[in-house]
Amino acid sequence: MPTLHAGAAQLDITPLLGISMPTFFNPHTAIDIHDPLHAKALALSAGDTILAMVCLDLLCLPQDDIDAARSMAKEQCGIPEDHILISTTHSHSVPGPANRFTLEQKPRAYHMWLRKRIADAVTMAHKRLQPARLGSGAGSMPQHVHNRRYLMKGGPAQMNPPRQSPDIIGPAGPTDPAVTTIAVMDEEDHPIAFVGNYALHYVGGTRGGEISADYYGAVGRHLNRIRAAEFPVLWNNGCSGDINNVDVMAPKQERRPYEQIDLVARDAATEASRVWDGMNFTDEADIAVLVDRFDIPLRRPSDAEMAEAKKKQANKEGIPFREWVLAEEMILASQMPSPEQTEVQAIRINDMAVVALSGEIFCQLGLDLKARSPFERTMIVSLANGYIGYIPVPEAFDQGSYETWLVRTSRCAPEVGPMLVDRADALLQRLVL
Repeated sequence: MPTLHAGAAQLDITPLLGISMPTFFNPHTAIDIHDPLHAKALALSAGDTILAMVCLDLLCLPQDDIDAARSMAKEQCGIPEDHILISTTHSHSVPGPANRFTLEQKPRAYHMWLRKRIADAVTMAHKRLQPARLGSGAGSMPQHVHNRRYLMKGGPAQMNPPRQSPDIIGPAGPTDPAVTTIAVMDEEDHPIAFVGNYALHYVGGTRGGEISADYYGAVGRHLNRIRAAEFPVLWNNGCSGDINNVDVMAPKQERRPYEQIDLVARDAATEASRVWDGMNFTDEADIAVLVDRFDIPLRRPSDAEMAEAKKKQANKEGIPFREWVLAEEMILASQMPSPEQTEVQAIRINDMAVVALSGEIFCQLGLDLKARSPFERTMIVSLANGYIGYIPVPEAFDQGSYETWLVRTSRCAPEVGPMLVDRADALLQRLVL
C-alpha cells in the first residue's frame, strides 16, 4: 500500500459579538464569548489520493457556503471538491446560517469571511503534509446519550416530556453509544490530529448569549491535556437527530453553567484516550472517496393546513408568537423548490469507512447503515456537506412531535431517511477492496 502523509490545522472562527444565535422562537444575539470557535482540518494523502476533513464549531452550514469553501480550497491547494468533507458540530451556542424560527437572514459578512477561513484551514493542513502513521478504534459511552422522543399515553410522541411523567410509555427510538475514532501521529510519535465521532445532539447548560463550542470544544481541550500535547481534535456528530443528554426518567440534577459540558467532555476524552492506547498504527494507507448526488423529495402542506397557516399569518397580533412563526415557517417551507439535491460522501481509509450525510439524522438510520456496512468500522458524520434539516425515520411522522413539524428545518419527505441509507450503503459496497 502507498505511504501515508498527513497534515492538520486549526483556525479561530469566533464571530464578533452581536451575531445571531440559534433559538426556537425569539431573537437571540451573542453578548459574550466563553470559549473560542474553530475550523479544524485534517489532510490525508496516500498514492494519488488526497482528502481533507474539516470540523466546524457551528450549528450547521448551508450548501452555498460548502460549495464556495470547497471551490476556494481546490483553487488554493488542489484538493478536489468531492474529496473535502465539511461538517459542523451542531453546538447551540454558536452562529447558525440564520436564527431558526425567527425568520432572520444569515449574517452575510461573517459567512463570506468563514468560507475563506475554511479554505485556509484546508490549505494549511495540505501544506503541512508529512510522513505519518494512522490508527482507528471504537469505544462506548452509553451513559450520556438518551433518545429525546418518548411515546406518551393517549397522545402523540413528545420531545423531552416532563421528568418521570406517569404518561411516558418509553423512548420512541434507540441510542448509539459508539465512540468511533481515528488518531494520526508523525514519525516521532507526536499527535498530528485526532478524529472522534459520537451521536449526541449537544449538551448545553451554557449561559444565555455566550458563544461556546459546547462539549465538542471541551473534548479537544481535555484530550490535549491527557496526551500532554497540542493537536486539533475533530470531534464530529454522529446520527443524533433524536438524541440528547437529558435523562427524563431520572430526577433533575442542578448543575452550574458549563458543568455538564465539562463532565461529558471529560468522559469522552478519557474514553477516546483509552481507545487510542489500544490502536494498531500503520504508515501505509489505502484511501478512496466516492460521492453520490441525487434529488430528494420535500413535504408539502395539505390545502387545509395551508389555509389555516395563512389565516394565522394574517393574524400576527392576535395569536401567540410561536403559533405565528410556525404558520409562517410552513408557508415558507411550501415555497422551497422540490426536489432538492443532496449528497452522500463515502471514504475508505484502510479497514474503516467514513460516511458523510447532510442534516440531523435520526439514530436508527445510522444504526441501520452501520449494520449494512461491509467495513469493520464505520464512522457516520452527520450535518456534513450541507444542511437538509431533520431526517426522521418514516414512522416518526405518524408519531408526531417537534422534529416532524413541517417547517424549513424539517422539510424532507418520510422516504428520505431510508433513501440516504440505501445510497450510502451502495457507495460502501463499491469501496470494498
